[in-house]
Amino acid sequence: MLQFSIGLRLTLLAALAALSGCAVPPPPPLLDISSHACAPQPDLISALPVKLSDAIRPDMVDLRIDDTAPCLQTTQGPSLYGAFALPADAVPMMLGVRSVAVGEGLFVPHLLLLDGTGAVQREVDQSSLHYRGDVLTAFVRLHPGERYLVVGSTPQAVGLMESHIVERTFASSTVTSTGAMVTYHSGTDQVRNYVYAHGGRIFVWASPVPTD
Repeated sequence: MLQFSIGLRLTLLAALAALSGCAVPPPPPLLDISSHACAPQPDLISALPVKLSDAIRPDMVDLRIDDTAPCLQTTQGPSLYGAFALPADAVPMMLGVRSVAVGEGLFVPHLLLLDGTGAVQREVDQSSLHYRGDVLTAFVRLHPGERYLVVGSTPQAVGLMESHIVERTFASSTVTSTGAMVTYHSGTDQVRNYVYAHGGRIFVWASPVPTD
């Protein structure tokens, strides 16, 4: 058995305390972007490419939208956004957009689908978003000619608060004295409180439309 001196133990404890003190807390919800210079059109030159991938294990593009993100002036107000170049594959496909809370802030996506010239073809608003656990998700079937996706914050929602019950289910298995395997299911309900914000973390992916 290893023996540690008192001095070494104190040194290890101090190192662990220093490491725990280095944990960076999540930023507060981003509510005020009045200092941003907002453009009338989105910047599509730096759009992130989205690849067509399998629906079971999609190749997601992960983007953090924070105070450094570009700003778009919309009819609803200023909106921080991310731009994505969509796959050019000539197959029917679905787009998925997922918004994950960062601390207490939750980004509410507003989707713009644009053609190759940057002209808006469709808008997908907050009414098409659904909670899956504690994540906001939208699925959109891509139409011919739609080449870009702009995912922006929803100005009219920023600052509103939302309480959401997150259900978590757990399964455990045990072997009885007779050799049979028995599985037990249990779950917990947790109330999460969010503030809708201009910033957050989003995931975007594309997959073929399922066929029977």
